[in-house]
Amino acid sequence: MAASMGTSILTLFDGIDHITGIGSLPVLWGIAVVIVTFRISTATGLLKGVRILSDIIMKVFYDIMAFVFLVSPIPFILNTSTEAFGVFLTEFFQNKFIYGTSSQRPVSTVVENILLG
Repeated sequence: MAASMGTSILTLFDGIDHITGIGSLPVLWGIAVVIVTFRISTATGLLKGVRILSDIIMKVFYDIMAFVFLVSPIPFILNTSTEAFGVFLTEFFQNKFIYGTSSQRPVSTVVENILLG
């Protein structure tokens, strides 16, 4: 799995370089760091490596969440999320059973109109 992922990323980098002429970018190096981390994870044993990676990802998630709450307007976020959850619960069954069978248009058109406005 690690070898196929590494090969596919290298192929992707080569394709990006061939099409755009871009050599190496910080984003590409970031992807390379992910690959190296993944390979270290597989080398140290799958369960132990997955546990280490999940701990790192969990810490990064908590740090980002704390940053968002410290920098952003907390009352607005909490009120908006509470209101959105209430609307979700109120309209769940109403929106759950919309299949578009009563209209003359196919379901895909109805869904596109709902999603795109």
